[in-house]
Amino acid sequence: MNAASTVAPDILPMLVLGAFCGFRESKIKRLDWQDIDLRRGFVQVQAAKSETAKRRIVRIQPNLAQCLAPYSALNGAVVPVNARKKLDRVRKASRLLRWSKNGLHHSFASYRLAAANDAATVAAELGHSTSQMLYSTYREVVLPEEAER
Repeated sequence: MNAASTVAPDILPMLVLGAFCGFRESKIKRLDWQDIDLRRGFVQVQAAKSETAKRRIVRIQPNLAQCLAPYSALNGAVVPVNARKKLDRVRKASRLLRWSKNGLHHSFASYRLAAANDAATVAAELGHSTSQMLYSTYREVVLPEEAER
């Protein structure tokens, strides 16, 4: 996140939505700023923008609200033009060899499950219909004390 805020600050919102909301890259690409309501504390995933064709409300965690606050006056698409090139510049500045396409989604799921210890809530936040996938994929990947850092 530090590299993004220095190298390409306009992509920071898409990164924090992946890291702190658990959105996959494909969902973030469909979001507009009007879908993000910082005042009321939620992101609305419109049915037309959802893989399941169902509307979903995702609560904004305090750390996400803090990161998005400087961008609250923006409108239009959350993902800026040339985002892929900008992500590559951030990757290089961070000295990462590769960028896992939905790595932030997977990290969110693991850390959120460890912190919340509530599979049903985390599954709903991720848009999963049951907690089964969450348990089989993300359970015990991160310890609770690691999630609090």
